[in-house]
Amino acid sequence: MASNEENPFQKLLECLPPDEWSNIRGGWKERLKQRGERSSVSVQSIKATTKQQTVFDETGYPVITPLKSLEAALNWFPGYDDACIASVPLMKRTIDPFSSPNVIICHDMMGGYTNDKYVQGCAPDSDYYFYHWQHVSSFIYFSHNFVTIPPPSWTNAAHRNGVLSLGTIITEWKEGSILCMKLLSDERIVEAFVDKLIQLAVYYNFDGWLINIENNIQEHQLDNLLILLTLLTTGLHTAVPGSKVLWYDSVMSNGQLQWQNKLNHLNKQYFDLCDGIFLNYHWTMADLKDSHSLASHRNSDVFVGIDVFGRGCFGDGGYNSNMALEVIMKSGLSCALFAPGWVYENNSKHQFFDNNDKFWSLLSPYCPLYSYSSLPLSFSFSRGNGRSLSINGQAIYDGVWSNISAQTNQLSFSDKLFQKDGECSVSINVVKIRDDRMAFNNGSCLSIEGECRRDNHTPAIIRLFKMDIDFSGLLLISYSYYSSSDSLINLLRLRTDGPIKFIALDTMMSSSQQMLCNDDGLPISPACETLLPFMVDGRSYKRILSISEEASLIIHSLVTGSVINNDKWSTRYFVVDAKEIGPIRGVSLCIQGSESIGQSKINLLIGEIKFLPFSDVMAPQLPMVADIKVERLLSIAPLSITLYWSGNDNIDFCNIYYYFSSIFKPVFIGRTFTNRFTVSKLIINDSDNVTFIVQSVTNSGLCSSLPNSPCITISF
Repeated sequence: MASNEENPFQKLLECLPPDEWSNIRGGWKERLKQRGERSSVSVQSIKATTKQQTVFDETGYPVITPLKSLEAALNWFPGYDDACIASVPLMKRTIDPFSSPNVIICHDMMGGYTNDKYVQGCAPDSDYYFYHWQHVSSFIYFSHNFVTIPPPSWTNAAHRNGVLSLGTIITEWKEGSILCMKLLSDERIVEAFVDKLIQLAVYYNFDGWLINIENNIQEHQLDNLLILLTLLTTGLHTAVPGSKVLWYDSVMSNGQLQWQNKLNHLNKQYFDLCDGIFLNYHWTMADLKDSHSLASHRNSDVFVGIDVFGRGCFGDGGYNSNMALEVIMKSGLSCALFAPGWVYENNSKHQFFDNNDKFWSLLSPYCPLYSYSSLPLSFSFSRGNGRSLSINGQAIYDGVWSNISAQTNQLSFSDKLFQKDGECSVSINVVKIRDDRMAFNNGSCLSIEGECRRDNHTPAIIRLFKMDIDFSGLLLISYSYYSSSDSLINLLRLRTDGPIKFIALDTMMSSSQQMLCNDDGLPISPACETLLPFMVDGRSYKRILSISEEASLIIHSLVTGSVINNDKWSTRYFVVDAKEIGPIRGVSLCIQGSESIGQSKINLLIGEIKFLPFSDVMAPQLPMVADIKVERLLSIAPLSITLYWSGNDNIDFCNIYYYFSSIFKPVFIGRTFTNRFTVSKLIINDSDNVTFIVQSVTNSGLCSSLPNSPCITISF
């Protein structure tokens, strides 16, 4: 355990340069000395059973399941399966008030609860991913089970990108009629059921329900159906601010099942009691006009259905879905896009990402575009999958993995909207997400390929993120990249509301002598008064250099929990003051060749871009888990065990490692977004002790040091 007891930052602390950085105010030095709890437990003292009722499938891993009957719903209680709770809070976004109406996604694929049921992720050869969050307001998870609870991975990914996550209540055909007769037979049953629906949303941390009744309702029970909608909408709004209840266009006001394909007097009573109506797919242009007229000021609450499978839908769905979306948006109504997983199900699964980007490039011109408006932000271009897994530039797992919870904030612009100027010094041929074992964090990076030209010095500009960030104090911006040429000029361009509209973050490091501190004794990146090596559209830029190498070592340690500098990826840190640059409205990438490159091919990989409140980075304590215990021991050889611990609201997720006996060679075994983790069928030598390390990563993306992270040792 000797190496485990050493402080990995001790040498760094002993070698601080005698400049302003060694005297910076704040408790950051204490952070580098912070140690997590260490505990141990013997196998003999572990109880074989617990009260935890999480469902485990044949793989031994926890899964989320729907509630398939009224009895199951009424008997559900909070605390039933803590492993399946979504943990990511809903991020704030903004949108231009004159933007297009809303687009919502209804994800219906292969019956639901496929690989996404695994709350800790899995390792499929291929899978469906949705990552065009910048265009949608809500994500509905759909299955043909009575109460469909969204898997936490989808809710986490949606929330991280500012999108609401909704579950589905569905009853269908003869069985649905029988279920509805029971449910609506007594107002007390209705009230109990509504109470459970509200508790489910609060407990699993999602944002509402789609009510899809596709069977006849007894006329004498219609009043109870209206009571259900009223109680659910008002109660959910109180319990979950910003939540939504949507009604599917199916049952008429007389209780008969008959799809209207528009808002009219036969379904408006349901529309009036909830937050919106999801119209059936067989509408006409006249139906759109009638719906808009009747909805009045609530026209954006009418979601006109598009079936991507094209079953009787305008434009026949598929890659022609944009035809239907265009006319819906022009009518002033919102859209509900049903089953976009068609791209995965009906096309080559191994060409999914190319096909999906093609599909959304056709839709995006008619979709709204949201802006990121809250901090922190972390863009590692992860779609929740990869062929390897990296943490801060270090590959820690080689193999296929999938965990939608691991999606980070996504690009704001589709490939079609990237600026590719043919007259630039760099001709951009490819801008795409790459997941072939090249990643800085998670499993992907942004790959930019092209050619340099000798005869032009105008940079190519690629738009990345649309923002509406109005911050105060200091902001840390980190930029990790790999370039095929040291002579290739690449820098981040911030569009701001400050006195100078464009700020250029130069990858050139400042010297220690150039470092500045503000009035609070905190460092800020120096501005360079010399001109940029290029001008863009004749606009004036303020050029900011990255902080010095010495300062970067300290910031790198505080952010990544490691003193290791990666020899492949380059990371630059910038500390900017809100008073100097003003609100940030957009981020672009500028790329330019130089005389030394000449005419040659280039390959630029963008690994990660972060925007973090600097106060978080310099805090004296990093949130860590505490009180690690064993919740469930299923077997010893091989080892199947569930660990749990006391969490912290500021922890985003935890990386789990293990090692045997006294040899500190941690092996990554998985990641969890809750306060528990299940190990299944781990091969061990029963003469060895095994230690599990729980490494915290905060909401600001700050990583605890692996040797200093809390751990528990299991002795045999």
